[in-house]
Order: sequence, then structure tokens, then C-alpha cells
Amino acid sequence: MTTRRLMEELRRQRGVPSQDQTPGLPCPGATAPPWPARPADLAPRRPAPSSYPAPKRQDPSGVQRPEVAPAHDPKLLERLKASSPAKLGVGRAGLRYRTQTLLQFMADFAVAKAAVESQIPPEWIERHGYLPLQTAAESAEQFLARPDLGRRLSDESLAAVRERCAKGPDVQIIVGDGLSASAVEQNAPPMVQALAEQLQQRGRRVGTTVFVRHCRAKIMDVVGQEVDAKAGIILIGERPGLGTGDGMSAYLVFRPREEATDAEKQAISNIHRRGLSPEQAGQHAANVIEAILAQETSGVGLDLSGVEPPQSTAPARINQAHAEPLIGCGQSHGQQCESCQSGLPGEICHRDEDRPCQTGTY
Repeated sequence: MTTRRLMEELRRQRGVPSQDQTPGLPCPGATAPPWPARPADLAPRRPAPSSYPAPKRQDPSGVQRPEVAPAHDPKLLERLKASSPAKLGVGRAGLRYRTQTLLQFMADFAVAKAAVESQIPPEWIERHGYLPLQTAAESAEQFLARPDLGRRLSDESLAAVRERCAKGPDVQIIVGDGLSASAVEQNAPPMVQALAEQLQQRGRRVGTTVFVRHCRAKIMDVVGQEVDAKAGIILIGERPGLGTGDGMSAYLVFRPREEATDAEKQAISNIHRRGLSPEQAGQHAANVIEAILAQETSGVGLDLSGVEPPQSTAPARINQAHAEPLIGCGQSHGQQCESCQSGLPGEICHRDEDRPCQTGTY
């Protein structure tokens, strides 16, 4: 028996009119329902939605006024959407996302998952001349389940630091995989090179660059304390966001030591090709390290008013899963721009400072 016939049979047994009958007419041969009918004149248990009172807000004068929804500003929405790769103003199809939005979400989620699962191959470490180390976490699974193990070195790695690392450097550079090894693989080498060149030009002694597998940012304090560095910096893969699995951050500290708190550290984040480039980050990190060594402090006590902040030149609204620059007026996600009748990418709609139409590209 088909699903439709099953449902009709259930309706017949309960005395409910079938979908093919006029509402209110009894089913042929149906018996009275086993439950009592609700009196027609009985008031409903709750008021209809239209009769709910409007929410109130307290006016400074004490007068209760109803909440008023803000007026829609299309140009403000377009500027907001153009400023971020976040999914803003995507619209909906009934109660659901549009298909294109859902597909983008799935692609972005795949990028984030792949970043967490990525691993640095041993030959990459050897090619760049980093001293290979490992934390007490013996596997990627254990590293994710036990963050505390990622904050201390294994016995073998601790011995390697004591035997093979230069002692008493001005700056100790650490590279760690963190929560996105792919971010480090792409961004760490150019940043290390730019940073080391800048520090050497300023007469700063750079220690032995190390790579630490399965590590958290706290490992900077462990390595820096062992080599007695004046300043420490760790480049580490950050926890991925949707569409950004290649983001790396740098954390800096004066006189690294295991009891150092987060309040004593600086952070440079959003280091990737669509944010702050590794070369720009290396230049900026060198400037921050100079301020740290000059003031002999870091964190909340550091004055960076004399350090010019870096300026990213990356175009807006680009994420890792959709790496091509977005073209469009911001009317997004499968909607056709009325000013571009053909809806083809690259045409000019003149809606917002001659920005080309975005239709079908994001």
C-alpha cells in the first residue's frame, strides 16, 4: 500500500476528512472521533500572534514606547557585505539557505576540517633548516584531546634544545604547527626570512630557529627559557574559521619563561595572503621586537604608539575556498542585479562606486 493510501486509511479510521474532501464534511462511513469536540465559543488558549502587545522600551523620560525596527539601508548593507568574507545578507529560500549559500558553507567547512587534520612533512622542516622538535603529545589525536601536552616538550626534544640551540640570543624564533599546519607551511618560511633579515640589519642576534610539532603557543616560553632569550616569538597555525584555514598568528614576549601569562604577550594575527602578508608581518614583528627590547617589557605594559601598524593590501571579501577576487555590486548569492540585465560577471552596474556586478561568482 502506498504512503498516500496509508495516510488516507488512517484519516478514515479516525474520522478525519481526507485531503480530497471539502473541510468540515464527514468522511463516508466514518465514526465519531473518540475525543470531545471543542466548543466553538470557547476562547483560544493564547491570543493570536497579531494581538500580542508590542515590546516596550524604557525611554529616559520614563514614557514606555514600542520598539521600532530600524529602517533598511541597502547601501549600508552592501558596504557591510563588501568588508568581510562572512556570509551576510545571503537571503533565504523559505526557511532554508539558498543552494549557493549552502554549497559555500560546506566548502568552507571542508577547508577548516582539512586545516586541523593537516601535518607538516619531515622534508619540509629539513629543507628550511629548522631544528625539529616535538611536544609531549605523541599523535595528532592526542594533541587535540590533551592541550596540556602541547605546552611542554618531550624529553628527547628538551635535550635537543639544550644541546643544539644557541644560548643567550636576542630573539628566539619558534615555528609551530598549532591547529593548522597548512597555514604554517604556506606562511612561516617567508615571514621567518623577512623577520631574520630585519633583525640582523638592526644588529640583533637571532637564535637557532626550531620547529615544534603538535604544539600550543605556550611552547614559546619553554624553549625561550631554556636558551635564555631576551625575546621570544612563535609563528603558529591558528584555529580555522569558515573559509580561512590558512591563518597564522605570531605571539611575542619579553624574557620568555614558563610562568609568563597571556597579559605579558603581544599578538599579530590574520597572517595569510588574503590578510596581512607574511613579508609585512615579518617587518611589523621586527618593529614590535625593537619596542619590546627597548622598553624591556611586553603585553599590556608595552607602549606601541611609536610603531606604525601594518596595512593590508589584500582585496576584501575573499576566503580560502573562493580564492578569486569577488566581482560584484554586493547583490549576492545567485540574485540577478537589475542594473546588469545579462547578469554576467565583470559587467558594471554602477550601484556602488563602479564596482562590477557580482552575479554568479560567489
